[in-house]
Amino acid sequence: IFFKGNLECLYEKNSIAIIGTRNPTEQGKQVAEDLAKSYAKEGFVIVSGLASGCDTFAHMGSLSNFGRTIAVMPCGLDIVYPKQNTNLFKNIIDNDGCVISEYPPGQNVSKYQLIERDRLQSALSEGIIVIESTINGGSFHTVNYGFNQNKIVACYKPNQHYLNIKTAKGNIKLLQNEEVLPIYDKESLDEF
Repeated sequence: IFFKGNLECLYEKNSIAIIGTRNPTEQGKQVAEDLAKSYAKEGFVIVSGLASGCDTFAHMGSLSNFGRTIAVMPCGLDIVYPKQNTNLFKNIIDNDGCVISEYPPGQNVSKYQLIERDRLQSALSEGIIVIESTINGGSFHTVNYGFNQNKIVACYKPNQHYLNIKTAKGNIKLLQNEEVLPIYDKESLDEF
């Protein structure tokens, strides 16, 4: 494993992966940020993949509440993917977080590596929360790794206004699985 920042984050017992689509609704962005803020306040390390969308807002939510966060990269650490998250990458390192990769410097991103990265996001967390996902979204890879690794898996339950939106279709599918905990209020979050 290659890393930059505080490697101790990887050994933290209280950690939550907050993941989701790269193209979330405004509500999805807010939910990702709010959940990360809330867990950071309770001392949890937030794990995500630095991708655009839900991952970005999860990392930002943690940092805004002085929390630690881990970004799992699908490429060498001399490359920031996506490039628009260069400042976020630096902020994670500068604020006691950690950026990790299993790929050496110079290794570019591939579809396969994006999927492999999902396995580490699950492995580094006690549980996984999916914020928003399309029916065939990459979040399903993380969820499947989570089931194989005996992690607790939860999914944000969209309200009635979002049921027909593409980025909520994956949530609806996930919530049909009895092993997936629905997150929709403070009580369900506490149960998770």
